[in-house]
Amino acid sequence: MGGASGHITHVTDDHDLTFSDIKNIIYAACAGTLEHATVKFDGINLMYTRNSSGRLRFARSKTDLLSGGLDERQIAAKFAGRGHVEEAFMCACRALSQAMSFLPRADNVFFNGARWFSIEIIYLPSRNVISYDYDCIVFHESPIFLTQNNAITRDDWYGVAEFISNIDSMRNAITSNFRLFAPIKFVSEPVDASISFNATCKIDDAMFCANVDDSDMIEKYLFNRVFTDAVNVFKTRIGFVDISKITLRAIEALDAPTLTELKSRFKYNKQLISDVQAFVAKGPALVDKYIEPIETALRNVTAEVFRGTTAPLVENADEEARRIKKLVEDAVADVEIRWDARELTVLKKNLKKLDKNGITAIEGIVFTYACKTYKLTGNFAPVNQIVGIPRYRR
Repeated sequence: MGGASGHITHVTDDHDLTFSDIKNIIYAACAGTLEHATVKFDGINLMYTRNSSGRLRFARSKTDLLSGGLDERQIAAKFAGRGHVEEAFMCACRALSQAMSFLPRADNVFFNGARWFSIEIIYLPSRNVISYDYDCIVFHESPIFLTQNNAITRDDWYGVAEFISNIDSMRNAITSNFRLFAPIKFVSEPVDASISFNATCKIDDAMFCANVDDSDMIEKYLFNRVFTDAVNVFKTRIGFVDISKITLRAIEALDAPTLTELKSRFKYNKQLISDVQAFVAKGPALVDKYIEPIETALRNVTAEVFRGTTAPLVENADEEARRIKKLVEDAVADVEIRWDARELTVLKKNLKKLDKNGITAIEGIVFTYACKTYKLTGNFAPVNQIVGIPRYRR
């Protein structure tokens, strides 16, 4: 469950990455040499800081961060009536408060409540997909935020060493059954060279279709693919400059004109305006379509890396993987019996992505590349989507 830390970027979400960058990430993943690689857990995220009075404050949204956060009573009120989720927050906040009481004041770490750290709460009754062995709190190396002048900036890795060096004393301070863990490093053995070869070949095929090379960014790849579609729709009615502008809007490029600006260019042609709106509305689907070969390559690599890796906080990882596979099978059967068109569409999309033989008890890994934080999640993303269809049905 996400929170104030927001969405950790998937590799393919960063359209400024070049294809050389993507291939370097693949090579590093296959060699077991990703930088600052830690395990990503299937828990509940919470941000926290300690203010100048020595009191802990908690945040679940960026609004919470900018307002100085919530105390334990306010967290309880925020999640009142949410059953096990409420229990998870309350028990974790209490355990963290006890742990932090044994930490030196360390005002230089918390910056008097302006620097916010991230933890993952694992509470067995509120599990999502993966069933862990303990109720616990896991510190993250990132994201870490600094709030100053009503703005939020990233400040990853700074200060986490203070927690790690004091973790034994902090553990001993907790009176409940909650356990406390430092960031858990992801350690993997190199995989067969054919894994990276097959993945980069799949990416090369996608690059060829878009006429891009290793030095080009994902954004250029998407632009070229979607521009071809736009030309087929608009080529007899407007020039390439306007088609380029429509393409930029469709792929949501940072320098794209707004839809209002586009409509003003064609204000005397209602049919053209309608077609532009329709094409821009299809933009996210087109991006998903063209990014899929790259996502598949990364997902296959990650699944292979996870396959030979021990799952932290899960004693019998093989048994847990079988349980998760059964969850998927039950969800698929449920959706197929219900035969709801929307649910079937979601199911079909995610079954296409899923390699059932690659299901493991690891959600993902968080790592850094070129001073940015990314995640790789293998088969967990489609598993989570499929299992969630009947679970969160309205």
